[in-house]
Amino acid sequence: MANTTLTGNALRFARLSGYGDGRLVLVPLDHSVSDGPIIAAARFNDLVRDTA
Repeated sequence: MANTTLTGNALRFARLSGYGDGRLVLVPLDHSVSDGPIIAAARFNDLVRDTA
């Protein structure tokens, strides 16, 4: 394997990629500061499960 040096961002994204292939799906779940809650707090776990 070639020895490559990753930039800070590339290293962080590589750590987030569970399969190590560099692909990610990022789902913003908290816009409460600008738009208010997107779902009641009691249903947040359901939203995360449905998204996953």
